[in-house]
Amino acid sequence: MGSLHHFNAKMKFGIDILANEYDKESGILKHDTIYLNCPSHKMPFLNGFADVVVSRNALDHVDDFETTVNEIYRVLKSGGEIILSINLRLVPASTEPQVLTMGKIKKAFFNKFNYKIIKKLIATKERPFERIVVKGNKR
Repeated sequence: MGSLHHFNAKMKFGIDILANEYDKESGILKHDTIYLNCPSHKMPFLNGFADVVVSRNALDHVDDFETTVNEIYRVLKSGGEIILSINLRLVPASTEPQVLTMGKIKKAFFNKFNYKIIKKLIATKERPFERIVVKGNKR
C-alpha cells in the first residue's frame, strides 16, 4: 500500500485485492505506481515479465502462500530479483492467515530462488513476531 514509491524503476505495479479501497481511503493511486486490484496468485502479467518483485509485509496476508510464490516465480524473468520482507509467526492472526516459518520459507523458495536472509528482526513486545528480509534471484 504505497511503499513502492521508494524504488526507482521505469514502471511499477502494486498488486492488492484491496487497491481500490485503499485509494478511496488514502489516495495511493496518485503517485507513479500502477495499482492492480487482483489477487497475488493471479497476476495479469506474461511469464518472465518482471525484473524485480518486491513484497513488504504481504506474504502472510495471502490466502495461498505456495501458489503466490509460484506466481512470483512465473512472472519474474530468469535471474530476476526478489526483495521480500516477511513476518514469521507461530499462530495466525485475523488478517494474516498464513503462519510463515523459516521451514515454510525454505520449502517454498529452495528450488526456485538463490536467496539469503539479509536482515532478521527478533520479536519484541510491540511486534510479537520475527521479521526477515530476503534477497535473491530466480534460478
